[in-house]
Amino acid sequence: MEDGTFKTHYILIGNGCTLGVDCWVNYGVRMRDGSSLGADAMLMKGEDNPEGATFSGNPAREVVVPAARSQRPVEIPGGPRHRSDEAAAGTPKPAHGVHGKPRPAHRQRKSALTGS
Repeated sequence: MEDGTFKTHYILIGNGCTLGVDCWVNYGVRMRDGSSLGADAMLMKGEDNPEGATFSGNPAREVVVPAARSQRPVEIPGGPRHRSDEAAAGTPKPAHGVHGKPRPAHRQRKSALTGS
């Protein structure tokens, strides 16, 4: 019903089209081959979906996927917790502690039996 009048028209759905769960397609719609309509979307009367396009929402609008970046960053910088290239290569750690001071020698307990 529209303006008190019952209106009707053809609905054309092409090959390989996908209709999402609980979507609504009004009269006079043409979905070209391979196009899709998302879940809970409402395709308004007279809409013409291009071939391979994806529509979603209420009212349905075309979902545009942004172009992928042409290249990825070459190297992701490591933070303070990441190992350096030297540590990853298997080089030994320096003999000094964290702040450049020599490491203290381990204390040995004197044994009560030996007296040393």
